[in-house]
Amino acid sequence: MSSSVGLIYIIVRFWMTNDAKRGWSGKMEVTILGSGAADPQLDRGNACYFVRTDLPILLDFGPGALIQMMKAGIDRNELTHLFFSHLHADHISEFIPFFFHAVIYEHEHSRRDVTLYGPPGTRKLVESIRAVFPGFDKARFKLEVHEIGETTIRIGQTQVSARPVKHSPGLQALGYRIEHAGRTLVYSGDAIFCSELIELCRGADVAILEATFPEEHP
Repeated sequence: MSSSVGLIYIIVRFWMTNDAKRGWSGKMEVTILGSGAADPQLDRGNACYFVRTDLPILLDFGPGALIQMMKAGIDRNELTHLFFSHLHADHISEFIPFFFHAVIYEHEHSRRDVTLYGPPGTRKLVESIRAVFPGFDKARFKLEVHEIGETTIRIGQTQVSARPVKHSPGLQALGYRIEHAGRTLVYSGDAIFCSELIELCRGADVAILEATFPEEHP
């Protein structure tokens, strides 16, 4: 497999959907909005996964995700909880137009507050974005940014566990384990093969694992 091709290995044991227009079934649902690598591809967007439990969750926010949401029938205004695996641009840069639209069109589409979780450095990044881009300081909704490491968060009926995983030297990265209604989803981000990732995946129903590089360069 070429290093320029991004693929995601998905191990499935419970029902998933790529058609959010059907409405929530009451089960955990996953919509793949992008599963590509940093190198642009015509048929594959960058990393972004919409998970619906009793609340809407977004895992990473790669370029092109907003258009994919429209195609999937997902209302961006309902997004309330965002989780960044790491701070590379191909995983988080769609946050900028998302926030811009939320501020500019707030008078047309009321929205709830947004909570963003990510590794250390996330708060500084968001503060820089809000300081540099015009109008970003005028949001009437609340944006909370939480820098996390190894932790477990309970939100409504959903439990999200974050664990540090290995990506590349000097870069802090997180994998996530989401549990709801007796089902478990794990998301690796761009983690390489490591013991932390194995433990995070143990007993999961679904594991979404990054697989950009060939076997000789795991």
